[in-house]
Amino acid sequence: SLFYLCCYRYLEESGFISYIMNDIIKEIEELKNQLKGDMLTDMEIKDKIHNLEMKLNGTKPENTEIDCIGCGS
Repeated sequence: SLFYLCCYRYLEESGFISYIMNDIIKEIEELKNQLKGDMLTDMEIKDKIHNLEMKLNGTKPENTEIDCIGCGS
């Protein structure tokens, strides 16, 4: 809706969106530093990294019922 689009634009202009994105990037880097090279122990960490990367790219994870505010998908 127009309300959500206006809110998103305000948050983007205020720098809040980039602040959140920087936090996500930092969390991804921290998780990558925890990887050990063992597929079984790294699987959970890689899943968290993947989900965070999907948030960064604006894609919707499977099994989520929350719709994207920007595109409504």
